[in-house]
Amino acid sequence: MEFISGECCRSAQFARLSPKRRHTIWGVFSVFFATMLLCPPPCANADEYYRSLEYDTPRFTLHIQTSSDSGKGDPRIESIASEAIAALNENFDEYRRIFDQEIRNKVVLRFLTPKEFHRQTGAPEWTSAMYYRGEITVPIPVSGRVNLDQLKRALRHELLHFITAEMSRNRCPAWLDEGIAQLLEGQPNPLLGPALRTWLSQDNPMPLDWLEHGFTMLEDSVVPAAYAQSLFATRTLVNSYGFKKVTRYIRNLGQGMDNRAAFRDAFESSFESFERKLASQLQRWAMSSNRNP
Repeated sequence: MEFISGECCRSAQFARLSPKRRHTIWGVFSVFFATMLLCPPPCANADEYYRSLEYDTPRFTLHIQTSSDSGKGDPRIESIASEAIAALNENFDEYRRIFDQEIRNKVVLRFLTPKEFHRQTGAPEWTSAMYYRGEITVPIPVSGRVNLDQLKRALRHELLHFITAEMSRNRCPAWLDEGIAQLLEGQPNPLLGPALRTWLSQDNPMPLDWLEHGFTMLEDSVVPAAYAQSLFATRTLVNSYGFKKVTRYIRNLGQGMDNRAAFRDAFESSFESFERKLASQLQRWAMSSNRNP
């Protein structure tokens, strides 16, 4: 679910969370990410004997890591490959229309065993997929059932990161990158709202600068609220200015403009003004009956 786009720093404020508060938010966090994983670690088979199968299309190259006795023609492997590529092609066309953007580069996907996924990426255990440097990587068990609905949702999310990375030349702020991905992937996870309300009941909204470089280095207990605030901030930006201006901001970044200048050019308002407006709306939302951020 989290996708590295650059270096990320821990905040001293995060480190000072009280044990009681860590426990409260961790209860939300542990359930939240357990529901997102395609395959929890216990279902991973030993990774000593596997092979990689390649499926090449005009838009995508898919590598599937599987057991040594499986190959092309295996109904399970063929089903995973065909479902994944079909979903990606559909999302690819939709995103191209939404962003009015031609996609130049080919997307590389790697489906690794869960153990190998975490070994190669170094991703936190809660990560269920990753986009990094032009590649989408997803943990898939070498045998047994794969939840295709969750796989398609993860791919839809990760493909969006590919699009924004190409448009911005890897300069899109993580909060906006994650916010757009959540906004377009479908209904938000129902545990996001409680995580953000828990945070806001004891702290001010997170400065967006904290959420600029990705979430994998944040304290684990903070991650659900970080995703939730990113979604809320992006929804606020879209509702206030429209999606075309959001894409203009992303393109400005891709053209090398300074972050604050790119924001002002796209939205005709300062970043600081937006952040003040966002903080006020977050506090009002926290006191409302609205469930989702």
